Amino acid sequence: MNAMPELVKEPQEFLAFQQERLCAPNRKVAASMIMKRYAKVYLDEVMESLLFGKKKRVIPLCACSFTDELNLIVDETQVSYKNGDAWGHIFAEHLSVFVTSLHQATRLPHIILWENVAVRMNSYLRKAVQKHADQAFIVQNFAEELRNLNGTSFGADKNPLSSYLAPREALSEQCMRKTCCYYHKLDKEKEMDYCIVCPLQ
Repeated sequence: MNAMPELVKEPQEFLAFQQERLCAPNRKVAASMIMKRYAKVYLDEVMESLLFGKKKRVIPLCACSFTDELNLIVDETQVSYKNGDAWGHIFAEHLSVFVTSLHQATRLPHIILWENVAVRMNSYLRKAVQKHADQAFIVQNFAEELRNLNGTSFGADKNPLSSYLAPREALSEQCMRKTCCYYHKLDKEKEMDYCIVCPLQ
């Protein structure tokens, strides 16, 4: 397992391993695939509480390990539950740290890495609207709040997700990407040649 605090400090060995494992042509493509996966497994751990919980599930970076198979292991003894705003814990103290690490290690543009996060957010919210149709307004309000967050929640000057998130009135629709995640560059047999929301198709 790869403890996240160490991984974000020294990601090159992990990137090299994943480049070979994923059949990626370079570390930029590997970094994009890693971020897509991390966004999914991390958000799966926190989104339910963010949407519907009385308290927000906060998983610090130090509680996380990322396996070589790209699964997330969480040390539950370090998990806490917060009243009120937890955005800074989710983004500035966690996802933003990993995005910055991968960007600095590979020079993969921030916009691609953040859209990878947004795609996972859009997917989760789309499924939440379908699953909780009677509470769609809660999901819509959540989506609106997320789009309107200021940069402070991300440790940045502005919200890096807002341009890529589905609007509240279109959460049930598939939202096409604006940037390419490079999935099509993986040199291996895949279920599909391009990701479902690829802008190149």
